[in-house]
Amino acid sequence: MNDARTRTWIARALIALSALTLLLFIAIYAVNGPEWDHITSSEIFYRWDEGRFSLEYLFRQHNEHRKAAPRLVILGLGLLTRWRNPPEMYLHWALMCATALVMYGVFRRELADKTRAILLFPPMMFLFVSPRSYEALLGDGFPHYLSILFLIAALGILAFQRPTWPAFAGAISCGLVTSFSMSNGLLVWPFGLALLLANLRLRTRDAMLWPRAIVWTIVGAITYAFYFHGYVDPGNHSSPRYILEHPTIAVRHFLTLNGSVLAPAPQSAEVFGAVLLVLYIGLFLTVFVDWWRNRERPPFGIWLVAIAVLSALLITANRAGFGVEQGLSSRYTAMLALAPIGLYAALAVRTGRWRLAAPLTISVATLMIVGYLMASVDAWTAAPTAASQRRWMAYLMYSAKYQPSSLLEKLYSNPDHVRIYATEMERMRFNVFADPHILPADLLPSQTLPEYRVDTVNDRAPGPDTQVEVDKDGAVEVLGYALNDAGNGPARAVFLTIDGTRHLPTASGLFSYILGGPIRQHGRRCSAFRGSFGGFVLAPGEHTLAVTIVHDDGRHAYVTPTVARVIRR
Repeated sequence: MNDARTRTWIARALIALSALTLLLFIAIYAVNGPEWDHITSSEIFYRWDEGRFSLEYLFRQHNEHRKAAPRLVILGLGLLTRWRNPPEMYLHWALMCATALVMYGVFRRELADKTRAILLFPPMMFLFVSPRSYEALLGDGFPHYLSILFLIAALGILAFQRPTWPAFAGAISCGLVTSFSMSNGLLVWPFGLALLLANLRLRTRDAMLWPRAIVWTIVGAITYAFYFHGYVDPGNHSSPRYILEHPTIAVRHFLTLNGSVLAPAPQSAEVFGAVLLVLYIGLFLTVFVDWWRNRERPPFGIWLVAIAVLSALLITANRAGFGVEQGLSSRYTAMLALAPIGLYAALAVRTGRWRLAAPLTISVATLMIVGYLMASVDAWTAAPTAASQRRWMAYLMYSAKYQPSSLLEKLYSNPDHVRIYATEMERMRFNVFADPHILPADLLPSQTLPEYRVDTVNDRAPGPDTQVEVDKDGAVEVLGYALNDAGNGPARAVFLTIDGTRHLPTASGLFSYILGGPIRQHGRRCSAFRGSFGGFVLAPGEHTLAVTIVHDDGRHAYVTPTVARVIRR
């Protein structure tokens, strides 16, 4: 009895530790500033501010999705936080934990053994809260996490709640939320129907089965009709014909997608993907035989496997043309993790009935734990550089009115849209404009020399005789590092100073491996800066360029000697 209680507490500790580890990951690497698809959420707030937040906009297509549910959540949270992004990331974490809780409830119900459910749940928890999906976790994650949570909730209600109409209405509501979060959520309708109709082979039938199946089909058909009415091919993906013309690349892309949840490297992802695919096929065949011959209800996990594998097939059909390594994109892994989770859950509930279920459960659990550890090492290793990249993206938005189109294209595909978003967010004091910023007009000159270095000006060595020529569409970019007064971290702020009078912001506090050490002098590694502006900022002629480094008090600043002479043609 004591041994069982000890194992239970160890399992609970592992579940809590994995969740808290992900929370720590967010606390360290959360950055305020959107990029790419996330930046388009700016429109939500200025439409709301101007009274133009309409139903048409709420359900308007974005790429291949209709993101009504995420837009509402972003609006509600953003109005409370001035759309600062770290609160979104913490809510992403809460949604991941909520999804794990829903899955635990389903698993416990199916297993009918609370103690055993706790003991077997940690591998599933690891994948639910894996940092592998860091692109979504630290970015535009609401479409992913809302869709997954309500997908599992809808199927769980259909499978295990009493067949009452209020419960069924709850399943329909969850189905609508997942459908209008991501396009993958539309799979809830055919698979929900399949789940209901699978009960036709059971020894005891539900009298409400056919009425529920008919209503579910009608609501699903209406949802599909509404979703695809006026639908336009976004045109930002490869043609499905590509997989017929390049079958080898398509197969490798599909295998990489399936293995990317557990392995963040190309070759290992293909191997993991191939192994998992063999297990999925074996599971499908075994479940079908068990359902047809023995009239056994299919285990809940089979539906998660089927949805995730079909999602991977759809992604391959639309993305294989971007190359095999595109299948490693971490934003896909939150949804694709449902496949190994479902496989493990199905095997666990069939232990004792299927001859190979017990050893396979142990094997799959081992794969999941190893994959979680590999993904965690990769995420924590990549995080400093990724966070630094996001800080630079946030800087581009903050300084969009100074930036040339060639640099704004790094933030979003349409530079003109970036300028609109940035202008509106600045007007409302939202997002990066809600953060505290030092105003250069308030700074006082200082003769105290900080530790700094200017590495390049447009890839050239800096100096008073360095000349850089640009036209109005060109860019001036300065790279270097500047430390605080103690020399153990980044300077309070850094500006580019033009002609000694005009100060433009830079992205400071960026990460660089060549500064400091990994542990003792880690703060020095976050002391790089990167500043830029477009040639249109300058009047034709010659201008001097220097760097202004703000001291720790935020009031005094040191101005470097001229680092280049910029000639605006």
